[in-house]
Amino acid sequence: MDPEQILETANVVLFAYEQRYLSDVETAILLGAIADQTYEEIAESAGYSINYLKRDIGPKLWRSLSAALGEKVSKTNFQQALKRHHDQAIPPAVATPAQAAQQDWGEAPDVSFFVGRQAELDILQQWSVEARCRLVALLGMGGIGKTVLGVTLAQQVQSGFDIVIWRSLRNAPPLETLLTQLVPLVSQQQATQPALPHLLPYLQTTRCLLILDNLEALLQPQSIGRFRPGYEDYEQLFQLVGDASHQSCMVLTSREKPSVLASREGVELPVRSLTLAGLQAEADAILTAKGLPENRDLRHQLIETYGGNPLALKIVATSIQDLFNGDIATFLAQGTVLFNGVRHLLDQQFERLSSLEQTLMYWLAINRDWTTVDTLQDDIVPPVSPYRLLEGLEALCRRSLIERQGGRYTQQPVVMEYVCDRLIENIVAELTTPELNLFISHALLKTTVAEYVRDSQTRLILAPIAQEFRRTFAAIASLEQQILRILTALRQTETTQSGYGSGNLINLCLQLGLNLSGFDFSGLRISHACLQQAELCNTNFSQADFSKTLFAEAFATVSAIAFSPDGRLLACGEFEGKLYIRQMPNGEIINVIPAHSAWIYQIAFSPDGKWLASGSHDYTAKVWEVSTGRCQHTFRHATITNGIAWSTDGTQLVSVSNEPALHFWNVATGEPIKTIPTQVTGFSVARRPTGDRLACSGRGNTISIWDAEGNTLLNVLPGHDNTIWLLVFSPDGKGIASTAQDGTVMLWDLATATGRQLHNNTSIMVWWLAFSPDGKTLAGASLDSTLRLWSVETGQLTKTLSGHGGNIWAVAYSPDGRLLASCGEDQTVKLWHSANGDCLQTWQGYSLSVWDIVISRSGQQLISDHQNGVLHVWDLDTGSCIRKMQGHTGLVSSIALSPDDQVLASASQDCTVRLWDIHSDECLSVYTGHENVVLSVAWHPDGQRLASTSLDGVVNIWQAQTQDCLQILKLGILVATADWHPNGQILATGQQDGLICLWEVSSGACLRSLTGHINSVLSVAFSPDGKVLASVAHDQTTKLWDVETGKCLHTFGGHSAWVVAVSWHPNGPLLATCSQDRTVRLWDVYNRDCRLVLEGHTNRVKAVRWGPEGEWLATCSLDETIRFWNSETGECFKTLRAKRLYEGMKITEVTGLTEAQKANLRSLGATDP
Repeated sequence: MDPEQILETANVVLFAYEQRYLSDVETAILLGAIADQTYEEIAESAGYSINYLKRDIGPKLWRSLSAALGEKVSKTNFQQALKRHHDQAIPPAVATPAQAAQQDWGEAPDVSFFVGRQAELDILQQWSVEARCRLVALLGMGGIGKTVLGVTLAQQVQSGFDIVIWRSLRNAPPLETLLTQLVPLVSQQQATQPALPHLLPYLQTTRCLLILDNLEALLQPQSIGRFRPGYEDYEQLFQLVGDASHQSCMVLTSREKPSVLASREGVELPVRSLTLAGLQAEADAILTAKGLPENRDLRHQLIETYGGNPLALKIVATSIQDLFNGDIATFLAQGTVLFNGVRHLLDQQFERLSSLEQTLMYWLAINRDWTTVDTLQDDIVPPVSPYRLLEGLEALCRRSLIERQGGRYTQQPVVMEYVCDRLIENIVAELTTPELNLFISHALLKTTVAEYVRDSQTRLILAPIAQEFRRTFAAIASLEQQILRILTALRQTETTQSGYGSGNLINLCLQLGLNLSGFDFSGLRISHACLQQAELCNTNFSQADFSKTLFAEAFATVSAIAFSPDGRLLACGEFEGKLYIRQMPNGEIINVIPAHSAWIYQIAFSPDGKWLASGSHDYTAKVWEVSTGRCQHTFRHATITNGIAWSTDGTQLVSVSNEPALHFWNVATGEPIKTIPTQVTGFSVARRPTGDRLACSGRGNTISIWDAEGNTLLNVLPGHDNTIWLLVFSPDGKGIASTAQDGTVMLWDLATATGRQLHNNTSIMVWWLAFSPDGKTLAGASLDSTLRLWSVETGQLTKTLSGHGGNIWAVAYSPDGRLLASCGEDQTVKLWHSANGDCLQTWQGYSLSVWDIVISRSGQQLISDHQNGVLHVWDLDTGSCIRKMQGHTGLVSSIALSPDDQVLASASQDCTVRLWDIHSDECLSVYTGHENVVLSVAWHPDGQRLASTSLDGVVNIWQAQTQDCLQILKLGILVATADWHPNGQILATGQQDGLICLWEVSSGACLRSLTGHINSVLSVAFSPDGKVLASVAHDQTTKLWDVETGKCLHTFGGHSAWVVAVSWHPNGPLLATCSQDRTVRLWDVYNRDCRLVLEGHTNRVKAVRWGPEGEWLATCSLDETIRFWNSETGECFKTLRAKRLYEGMKITEVTGLTEAQKANLRSLGATDP
């Protein structure tokens, strides 16, 4: 038997004999004895005293096991005795209820110890199965057994349902969070949007049983039956479930009845409620399990006194054992006040706890999840010895105040809520006085827990404290004055003792919405502060000691991600060209490499993990030494580099680009080995894990299978209808997964050359794919901000993970398959638990890269569009930002100002177009007609219409005032840009395939197609007189076209990277272009030469606009600046830069931060003179 089996058998026999499990100290003794350790060695490794183990706990343990096993047991023979019992034990035949087709039990508790309630079970079974009630409420006081009854009911009736889902509301999830889980489950992953209209159809077509536990967490404490602020939309959920006709059943457990149920329930109606009374004779089993004497009358009196409440009886029985040696009569003779609720009982119990035990109770309530001893040891200040800590936990277990499972501890929901309420009440009281105790000794939220736990800490601890604090100090002035008083008290206290006070105060201020700019936290200890989105301009942290504090990080959108083969590193590649290497599991950035000058499309570790390869749209693939960040080799292509793949021995790299070829490179020498022509431009290349096959794909809509050296084309797999973005081999090498621009994801069997479709939805395109290491699951990164997980065996979508705020660009499994990493347009890198889908960690990037600008016709204002989706309005006379416009949930791709300078249009990667009043910053309307990322927007000359282009291959023409979509042009391919002819009758569009189309708007017909660019067209612009069209593209060229004939008049070459934008001088003969090569060029259209090259930006230039008279022009860049240039001299005469998140924040002589962390803060504006 292995140690785990020995412990399991010991727990079984102890529970059968004494109705208890092994304690932590007993477990330590058994494990030490298994390892042949002496008591002295066990004491040293586990942190106990030798006498405690050898003379107290050890002998008691052997006596208990001897009695349970019926033979003499000692430290030397217990393994043989337990093995004999294990081998002789015959597992009983248990009748297992027929199971539902799909089950998701969430964190449903174990209900193996369930007594009584048969009458209630019969009623609930009749309501849910036979009467087909739609909404059932299971009501009763805390600890009465609602949760256990609800789980038992679900287990017994599950055969009557297609889907069974159990969810706890203990952590008060917002309705959107709950629907994010429920909608995909009840729809069997067919729908993902967390909206009520998406829930009902599946409740109608599928028989679902939904159990929502602990509803009282959403209700107001003072207003019976009413929902807390921010949770009112739950009332709509219960109205919908109760009123609408469907075949499903929702069961709620709650300590009080929501008013929305009270008006709908009835004995013959589909909405009903059952109130649980206390247990009677059945409660006797609880007292037996607790070892109280068999005295029927005294037990009956005890049960009556405490209303048959199971939790109360467990707690009281423990007190009787501890304080009265099991004598019920002596306990009752004390004149105990009749039980009037668990809270009164918990008040009595809590007051009897030692200071350490109270501290442990507070920390378990704060941690809100199963907590290890090591975590508690790290939490408690001042620190306590392991022995005292375990002693305190044992005492709390004996009192039935906490639960234990495999060396981890937590509290029942009713106990956790009580302790949280007590903590909140005491801290609010402290904040109104100079005496700060709990506020210093306990963290209100922790940055070291999983993100979903931290969210619940914010909702259920920090937010209520902030609400009560604001109620006490309603005026902003008095609120800020009290904050300063607390800060003064902390400065006096925390100079002599370490604590959590300063971090708590910062988190509290941020929860209150206070601006911390200019605050002085110098010299303080800052622990567990969550500063990822906090504006801290000119905040003073000089000589502060930071611990476990989260900051934003100076990275922009991450486009590629990969785990090292040993799982110890996570590499991230940016759109802006940097590589970040993170140390796992804490995610600390250990190296930042300025790797490329453009989008990093893919990264991959070598098989031995010593090298990292990157493929970029700057026309290169590079190989980096992981340990040093040194560039070993640069492999140059004739156009943008896309996919890369290592050979299995790590000696070769193969790459594909926008030219039709496979490129083989020698990693040792950096020399090209050979180039194999292919039929299509390459987007992706993958090598079979066995090394004997290559697969590549691109714009040809097919997958090509080659031998390992690329010498022989073995097969071609058709099936997609558009560009195939990515290929990935399954771990066993028998299959390939592919995703394409037509919205499909396919799995291919290489032996039969057949494919099956997993996904087909053009509005939810999947950009990236990754197989789990065991090959059972395929993960997809979607452009609808979700991660999708499919079963490889069945092809069914099994889980949808939500949490990103924009397109997700890449996903990767850790080598052990336990973690998923993803990166998205919202400037985050997220870490997920792959089994349950919980978000464990988010690293928040921050960048104010400027993507587009427009200038008012008066030349007095400029509007800029930044990486974070915020639009800034600048006064050009003063150079100051005077207003901000926020509303988009994704990056804004393009902005355009109406001809009358009154309305701004913005196109976003959140798939919407918004119109803004530039004077009031009001969002006037939101257009939602596109199914995917909106790339550009352009006003019609009359200011009444506008055109938008999208990744979905559609151009929409909108009526500005009514929001009506007047016309749809379906091109079937990514459309990056559009511009109106000055006469308003022609619309020019630029496409991914290099084609430019001139459309007659009245008929929707393509008048002519302009061919000449060999890559994506990024910008088009008509000359002021409408006779010439200028275009720029990936191919690094600028072309001039005769609008009448479609003839290419001239091609300008000179930029050394993509040319991304073009703009005509107001008077026509001068053309400005900007490029990813960080320069702006001014072209003389008549003389066909370059007049000026404007240099000064330190990153890619994204847009160029002329001033009203053409005397100057403005440019914006990913270097976060807007520059103004004299068009005659090329001089840069002004630079604007928006304030960064930590602009002017003082970090002089801070401690607790690494040099890399300090450098990160400085790049976000902090100063360290």
